[in-house]
Amino acid sequence: MISVIISIYNKVQYIEKCLKDICNQTYQDLEIICINDGSTDGSGEIIKAFMKKDSRFRYVEQENQGVSAARNRGLELAKGEYISFIDCDDGLERDMYDFLLRLLKKHDADIAHCGYKKIHLDGSITEVGSSVVQLPQNREEALECLIGGKYFTGSLCTKLYKASLFTNVKFDEQLRINEDLYVNFKVFKKANKIVFNGATKYLYFERDESSSTRIQSEKKLLDSLKVSEYIFEECKGNKYLNATAVGKLFYALTNVYRHYIFNPSHSDIAKKRTLCNRIKEIYPLCKAAVSLKYRINYRFMRFFPEIYKVLYRIYNSMRKPNWDV
Repeated sequence: MISVIISIYNKVQYIEKCLKDICNQTYQDLEIICINDGSTDGSGEIIKAFMKKDSRFRYVEQENQGVSAARNRGLELAKGEYISFIDCDDGLERDMYDFLLRLLKKHDADIAHCGYKKIHLDGSITEVGSSVVQLPQNREEALECLIGGKYFTGSLCTKLYKASLFTNVKFDEQLRINEDLYVNFKVFKKANKIVFNGATKYLYFERDESSSTRIQSEKKLLDSLKVSEYIFEECKGNKYLNATAVGKLFYALTNVYRHYIFNPSHSDIAKKRTLCNRIKEIYPLCKAAVSLKYRINYRFMRFFPEIYKVLYRIYNSMRKPNWDV
């Protein structure tokens, strides 16, 4: 049995399609765990209507605590041999769980995952991960890709996990961004074999009111930095992963520094000094882990911030968005 965990918060206009996509999967041995995280828009009534028709549903209501708390509650309730997550405003191809389970069993893996289709507001589609046909990996190979964002993303929703991987693993309920990467890093470390197939079976819909756009920019950046620091500390001494972890931390630190340049205030002077000191600490390691281009970029923003702001605005207006996130 696969336990499918869904956190729901005020998505009444999307939840019905999401639940139909789960119910109509070609693989039917599912436990559908719906955690209503304090919705006030009638989402709960839609779930209850599904429950009357389908005994596979389990439903819990709680005060609004955030997606991480809802997923932790789902993990507490899950009884399946396998775990999967889905965002309640997204969708699935009909054979996604069938596809992932067969992939997992074929390779005797602990985690199987796939690519996804990003459906944009204008209806156009970007396929993410589809360039990879199949990629069986050991623990360190998969962790290197996860940390470095190579081949696949840190999304929870494109993955099928053996439930045993979540023993003593919880979501950090203080994180508002990168909580998926944080948990994936923990469970990947416990897995012996991971297999990725680029078939785009998950459907991610771009929304105007996407929760990620509502989170304050500084909070997002600081949460990303917190996760990067955690990964860096965990990878110390690991010759295979250390350079990738250093690179990720460097990018997180410089992203926060850039935010303070573009959003100056008196209190940010001390914050920038703290960031500079942290970058100085890891800088000797960055020579092997970070390209010269990005090291020069940091030094330029630090010593010539006003010129940097002008040039960065021009660059930012011209570059193509990276959907592989």
